[in-house]
Amino acid sequence: MPAWREHDVGPDSTSAIVGNLEPFRNYSVRVAARTGAGAGAYSDPVHCGTPEAVPEAPEDIKALVLAPDAILVSWLPPAKVRGVLQRYTVYSRLHAYAENQPSGVGMPARPVAVPSSQFWHETRGLRTGQRYEFWVTASTGAGEGPATRIVTQSPEIRAPARIASFSRDVTVALKHDLELPCRTAGANSGPSGRARGLQEMGAANSFPPIVRGGLQHKSVAFWAPVKWASRSLHLEHAAAASGFPVVPLLFYCVQIERSRRSPRLFRSKWAPGRSLRTRSAGGGPLRENERLRVLPSGTLRIETAEPEDAANYSCHAHNLYGRDAVHYTVQVHPPQRPASVSVLSTTSSSITLGWLKRNPPRGVTAPRVKEYELHYKRQQGSWDLVRVSPPPGPEAAVSRGSPPGPAASAAAWANGTWLSHELTGLFCGTQYHIYIVAVAERGRSEPSDTVFARTQGKVPASPKRESFVSPNASSLTLRPASWSPGPSSCPVSHLSVEYRARESVGPWLVASRALQPREGPMTLHHLRPDTWYSLRVTAHTDAGPAVAEYAVRTLPASATLAGERTFFRTQLACKRLDISRILVQ
Repeated sequence: MPAWREHDVGPDSTSAIVGNLEPFRNYSVRVAARTGAGAGAYSDPVHCGTPEAVPEAPEDIKALVLAPDAILVSWLPPAKVRGVLQRYTVYSRLHAYAENQPSGVGMPARPVAVPSSQFWHETRGLRTGQRYEFWVTASTGAGEGPATRIVTQSPEIRAPARIASFSRDVTVALKHDLELPCRTAGANSGPSGRARGLQEMGAANSFPPIVRGGLQHKSVAFWAPVKWASRSLHLEHAAAASGFPVVPLLFYCVQIERSRRSPRLFRSKWAPGRSLRTRSAGGGPLRENERLRVLPSGTLRIETAEPEDAANYSCHAHNLYGRDAVHYTVQVHPPQRPASVSVLSTTSSSITLGWLKRNPPRGVTAPRVKEYELHYKRQQGSWDLVRVSPPPGPEAAVSRGSPPGPAASAAAWANGTWLSHELTGLFCGTQYHIYIVAVAERGRSEPSDTVFARTQGKVPASPKRESFVSPNASSLTLRPASWSPGPSSCPVSHLSVEYRARESVGPWLVASRALQPREGPMTLHHLRPDTWYSLRVTAHTDAGPAVAEYAVRTLPASATLAGERTFFRTQLACKRLDISRILVQ
C-alpha cells in the first residue's frame, strides 16, 4: 500500500484542494488535527477517484513492408493509459519531399480506427516504391492522446524479412499463461501460406496440392529453457516462400517418425531438404515440453508459467533479402511475499500481527492477493492455519460487484501502511511460531520470515500449606480451590497429587492425576498418626506445570480435627465419656 502523503492547511480551514494527483486513480483521504503536542486521531478515511485523462502516446511503432502494395504497422501500448482505452487510430499519408518544407505539410492524413486489443494494422492499396508516413494515437473517454513518432516506409517487391513484434521485458504471474508474439513481414510472410500449410501437410496422409514459391525460405526460431538440462531449446520451423512466381516447387507429404533415443522426440522430414526440427542448444536430443510450443502464427506460448520458465527468449526471421530478431526477457513472479511481519500486541489468549503489503516493482505484473494464510504452532505442537482475506481498500470501496473473498475473516489496516490480524483462541503463556503466505488465484508467495511471540500469562504461585492442606490423625484434607490463579497467572486445568512418607525412598503414591480446581475438598485416608508425609502437587497450565511440595505431619492418635480446632480426650469412664478439659490449638 502506498505511504500516506500529508497536506497542511490552516486551523480555520474546513476544506482543502489536494493537487498533483494522477488521473483515473483511487485515493483515500483522512483528516487529523495537530497541536503543539502532536497529531490527534485520524478520521475514518473517505474514498474517491480522479476522472479519466487522455493517454500517453503508444511507446513505440514499426512500419514494415508486407507486400508490394501493403505496409504492416505495429505498436506498443501506452505506458500510462490514464483511463479505459477505447481505440487506437492509425494515420497514414504520402511523404513530402519538398525542400525547406516540414515532412508531410499539406498532405492529408488518412485515419483508421483499430480496436484497443489490437496492436497492428495492415495498410493496403499503396503504390510500390512510393514513400509513406505512419503514426498512431490512443484514445480514452477523455479524448485522443499524443501521437507516436512518425515512421516512413515504401512498399517493395523484394521485401526483407522483418518482425513486427518488439523486444521487451515481460513479466507473468506464477501459473498464468504467456504468449510471446513473433509476427513476421516481408516476402513470404503471413501464417496462411507458411505455418498453416505446414501444419496441414504434417497432418495429411496424402500428397498436398502444388504450391508455387521461391527456392529461398524464411525460418522462425525460438530459444527457450530446457528444464532437465538447464539449457536453451531451439525450435525452428522452415517454410518455402510463396506469393512470387519464381520456380514452381512441389511439396511432398511430411513424414513424421519417432526417434529411438527419446520416446517424446519427433523428427520431421520435408522434401526437398527442408525440415521442421527441434533440437537443443547443445546439439543433443530434447524431450518435448507440453507447456511450451510454437503456434502456427509463430507465437511462442508458455502455459502455466513456472519459475524455471524465467529466461531470455529470441525470435529470428530471415529470407533472401534480410533478417531480423526480437528478444524477450521473461520473469515469473509469484505473489509478493509479506514483509516485516511483527507482533503488535498480545493478551493471554490472542496475538495481533502486523505486516506490510508490498507493491510489486514498477512495470512488474504480480497476481492480486486473494487471501493470506497465517500459519502458527506451539513450540512442540503441529501447525495450524487461519485464512484471512485482504481488507477493503480504496479500490474496493469504489468498485462495484466485487465478490467477497472466501476467507473466514478479514485483515485490517493498521497505521495506514500495515495490515493486521488478531489470532484468537490461543493458549495462555505459550510461545508460538508464526509465518504468513500470500495466496493468489493461481500461485503462492514464498513464506515470510518466522516470528516468535508469547501470549501473556505465567504459571501460578503455589498456595500456602495452611490454605491447601489440613491434617488429621489418619488423613489429610486437600482444598484444590486454593490454587486460584492471580491476575497475571494462567488458569489451572487440573492438579496431580502424589504423596509418601517423608523418610521413605520408595515410589510416590498417586492420589489423583486429574483433580479439578473447581471440585470440593479431597481427603487422603489410611495414613499413620503422628507421621511426617511429603505431598507433591503439580498444577497443569497452558504456560507449563507448577510443582509444589509440602511437608505435613498427621496428628497424634489422641487428637481429632474438626474444622480449625483440635480436641484431645483426657478422661474416659467405663460407661460414659467425661470431658474435663478441652485444649484448643
